[in-house]
Amino acid sequence: IECHSCFQWLMPALREYQLAWPSVTLDFSSGFGFEPLPALLAGELDLVITSDIQPRSEVHYEPLFDFEMRLITATNHPLAEKDIIDPQDLADQTMLSYP
Repeated sequence: IECHSCFQWLMPALREYQLAWPSVTLDFSSGFGFEPLPALLAGELDLVITSDIQPRSEVHYEPLFDFEMRLITATNHPLAEKDIIDPQDLADQTMLSYP
């Protein structure tokens, strides 16, 4: 599984999965520099959960849910007053995000 900030939904989903299919063993592969797609194609993995879509004829991608990025600011930040945020509004801002 390739998963960045998914623990808010992954752990509850795994709990439900284990209750429904207790005889199935789940093994996880992770680490910096781990390449899940080659591992999947080599038969080392059964499936991958990823946000990194690399269209290839050898694999099938199935959307699991919609993902929406949100801008979060302090209530007194100048951008909090704007109805619409344009990309150029963020040019001089510091952004924190997962890889």
